[in-house]
Amino acid sequence: MSPGDWVIVRLSKGASGGRIALVRELRDTEADVRIYRRRPERLESVTIDRQSIKGAAPRCDRLRCAQEIVAIEKLRERRQALKVTQKELARIIGINEQTLRSAELGRRRTHRYNRRWILEGISKVEAMRRTS
Repeated sequence: MSPGDWVIVRLSKGASGGRIALVRELRDTEADVRIYRRRPERLESVTIDRQSIKGAAPRCDRLRCAQEIVAIEKLRERRQALKVTQKELARIIGINEQTLRSAELGRRRTHRYNRRWILEGISKVEAMRRTS
């Protein structure tokens, strides 16, 4: 296990199952992680005991949603690397410019269907730029 890995953590002894978390930093007895919370959907930074980490996160819808939130946080950098304005990218992807702006700035929680639409769209634009 290392920083950047997705894991399952158990926050309390009586809890059944666990929560998806992204490992940020590991120390001797503690770990800084970003835990995926569903309502409202977000990643929350916490420090936990390393023993709370139960193993690698399984591929599931919760993991995909958590990974999309992290990817949306890097959206502005990706767009700027393409040298595309918010208006141009919104038009290419087929979404409202305000939706894209809000996602980039983290003002609102971006609905998961919009997140997927935006991330698929920017990936396609990146692929087009690589091939041309």
